Amino acid sequence: MRLTTICAVAAAAILSTAAMAQSSSVFGGFSYLRNSRDLFTSPSGTSDLLGWQASYTYKIVPHLGITADFGGNYASAGSSFYGATGTYQQHTFLAGPEAKLLTDGRFQVGVRGLAGFVSANSPYADYRFNDYRGDSGRTRAFAASFGGNVDVKITDRVSYRILQPEYLLTRFGNSVQNGFRVSTGFVFRF
Repeated sequence: MRLTTICAVAAAAILSTAAMAQSSSVFGGFSYLRNSRDLFTSPSGTSDLLGWQASYTYKIVPHLGITADFGGNYASAGSSFYGATGTYQQHTFLAGPEAKLLTDGRFQVGVRGLAGFVSANSPYADYRFNDYRGDSGRTRAFAASFGGNVDVKITDRVSYRILQPEYLLTRFGNSVQNGFRVSTGFVFRF
């Protein structure tokens, strides 16, 4: 009985120490997306979309974690563009590994590679999405992003993500669209 108690206490101590070594973080902030001109071009001739980005990272080992990333970017379509009005919406749902390359007392630099899907809704879907859109004007496609981030520490639990640049690849229809997304915001660590 005494040996069982000692083993149980030792196992609990080891597991709690391992659990405390693992941590997670949440990022939320502003996002700017420069999309391929063949996927979306507003009446003004640009392919700039503004929105938000949020992610959750679970740290597996000290410098490696798994990230789930969600984002939404939007642009208005004017009535002069093929008679369409409304908002072009693009939402990304991505997951994959994230590694911290440099961690000193104040700054952290990381890289990541994520894959998942993108969901887009266009007010002029017949023009841009051609035969590969759904009946509702919303379509989904493969997406992947590759990039990094630079964080500056404010407190032990809060950092400011100065810059998170990413190459965003989407595959609507039979072609690949290239985008560039940059985000900034706050990181909360638990």
